[in-house]
Formats: sequence, structure tokens, C-alpha cells
Amino acid sequence: MTLPKHSIDINSITLRFGIGCFETLKINEKGLICFLHEHLERLKLGIKTCNLNCPSDQEINTQLTEFINKQNLQKQKNYILRLIFTAEYGLDLSLNEYIENKNPSKLTISQNWFINSKCNLNKFKSFNYLKNHLAYQEAVNSGFDDAILLNEKGEICETTRANLFFCDYNENWFTPALESGCLPGIIRKSLINSLKAQEVKIMSADLQKFQLALMSNSLIESRNIEYINEIKFEISSEKFFAYKESN
Repeated sequence: MTLPKHSIDINSITLRFGIGCFETLKINEKGLICFLHEHLERLKLGIKTCNLNCPSDQEINTQLTEFINKQNLQKQKNYILRLIFTAEYGLDLSLNEYIENKNPSKLTISQNWFINSKCNLNKFKSFNYLKNHLAYQEAVNSGFDDAILLNEKGEICETTRANLFFCDYNENWFTPALESGCLPGIIRKSLINSLKAQEVKIMSADLQKFQLALMSNSLIESRNIEYINEIKFEISSEKFFAYKESN
């Protein structure tokens, strides 16, 4: 595992206000970074939204290339690459092995934590992640794998760490609209294209009309959801997504 070796003062704006952003990328078994350009574009959006000084594309790519070249990446293994940006140190990178959990997920709908559908922080991954962390902990402590977050209108948004997709009995795919407050996920965008999914508002009561449910992010690709609370979904053996790879 490779981690940044920095310390941040307890009174810094990073810790006091959660100012900072990050991206989580997958390096696949071929040693290729998946969706690098798309992740960098979202990271730059986050940096600018946080009113931090954004490095140039050349600076980011040079730092990233030098970092990757120093790693002893092994073929046939997947890795998690994290790009972390703070006011104190700018861009930091970390790397550790990723071991995939392929088991279908059991989710619950959080009753204590909600998403503000109008918040600009929904557009990127910021350090303001406390509600996600606490909702995730509550779900795990109750025997679930993750929690689904609703917005202030009761609309389904996403889990604490993944986007959501649903398929009805006519094989039509749907995903919560960005207007509901969900993160514009990199994999979400590709799945919308490949599944021809419609972006709609989805309420908890709508879950009864779906036969399949998936969760997606840059590490898991797409994973079956077996339960949301007491609602059971079918489990598909089909692989719904293949990564686009960046050199």
C-alpha cells in the first residue's frame, strides 16, 4: 500500500470545513487506468468549486505518470488509485490492491440521513462525506451491505458509495435523475448509454415494480442488488458493463 506521507494541522480549513476533493479510480488486471480522463475532469470541477488552485493538465499527468512508474504493479491484480486534493498539499496519490466482492448486495433505505438535491457538492466527491459514512455504518451494523439515501422530497438518489439502476418487467432500465441529487458517476454515464436507461424520479414505492436492481461505481462496475429492505430482486448472471481503458 502506498499512502501520502503528510500531516495536516487540526485547525486547517481541510479538517475544520472539509475543504478538499478526491477521485477513486480502478487500475485493471492489464495495468491500465480506467476512465482516467473522465475522473480528471470531475476532479478539476471539484478543485475549482472548492476555490482551490487547480494545477494544469500537464502537471497532473506528469505527477500521475511519475507515481505509477514507481509502483510495482502486478498483472492479474486490480488496484485502487486515489487522487486526493487539499489546500495544504495540492494533489496527492495513493494506491492499494482491490479485491472484488462479487456477492449480491443487501441494502436498506436510511431513515436518518438525506441528500439536499440542490447542493452543488453533489456534482463531485468532496471531503464532506460524513452523512455517507454514518449512513453506511448504520446499515452495516444492522446487517446490510450499504444504505440508500433519499433526498428531501423522498426520492431515491444513490447508496452511500454507488449509483443505482433498476429494470422493470418489460426490460426497461431506469436510474435516478441527477436532479434528485445523485453523483454524476463515471460508470453511471456509461451504463445509461449501454442499457439505454431513462433518468427519472424514483420513489421508494416504485421499487415494487422492478425485477432487477444494480449498483455501480468505478470499482465494482455493476453489482446485483438482492434486497432493498424486504423487497427481493432477481439475480442476473449477465455482465452489464465492460470498462473503457485509458493508457
